[in-house]
Amino acid sequence: MKINAYQTTFQKMKSAFVFMLSVFIVTFAFSSCSVYSFTGSNTLAKNISITEFYNNADLGPANMGPTFTNSLKTYFIQNASLDVVAQDGELQLEGEIKDYKLTPIAPIS
Repeated sequence: MKINAYQTTFQKMKSAFVFMLSVFIVTFAFSSCSVYSFTGSNTLAKNISITEFYNNADLGPANMGPTFTNSLKTYFIQNASLDVVAQDGELQLEGEIKDYKLTPIAPIS
């Protein structure tokens, strides 16, 4: 009776291993053949417009909205093939800053 239980458990482990191995192989094949990129997605859009993020937080620096907006525009200029336009872009990004928290952390020696 113990041999049957051992064989059943072994067969379950073997099938789980085979499944995990096949998932790994498929994932490796897709990522190495450039069929799919796990770093992001592609778009057919040519440009993006980013409106000014309004600072609606009680705390924080007064220039947090423009600073965040400019940092976001800089990120898209440096890391994407999209042109950043002032308005009416094919992709549009907008938002507001609702909260700001500063949590002090004690130094550890």
